[in-house]
Amino acid sequence: MPPAFVPIVEGFDLRGGKLPPQKLLGPVSGVYALYDSAMRIIYFGKATNLYTEVRQTLNRAVQEVRPWTGAKNLQFKDISSYLSAYSLSRGDRDFRHDVEAFALRLLVNNTFNKKGAGFKRVG
Repeated sequence: MPPAFVPIVEGFDLRGGKLPPQKLLGPVSGVYALYDSAMRIIYFGKATNLYTEVRQTLNRAVQEVRPWTGAKNLQFKDISSYLSAYSLSRGDRDFRHDVEAFALRLLVNNTFNKKGAGFKRVG
């Protein structure tokens, strides 16, 4: 049986403004994390197509407050320095959702994720 999580990229440097090649992330489903320059996680998400979802998230607006300059209208690409992405080789859509929900519960209050996530299947 294949492993449940397969790393695609870990700590990919986004500071040059480029994503990993589309053929690497491709139309793969999985989960991904965006990190700031100190490698602190700032966003965690799931995707049916990692390349498309990461690209869309990086262009999404995020409200950041800076102590001396006040609120700035930024996008995730302005505050993201690194990317890690993992394919989920086992499981269905609910499994991918539950992995995201579990991770967000572990990372509560440490990310810019606006919504928490609930589990699809509750025992």
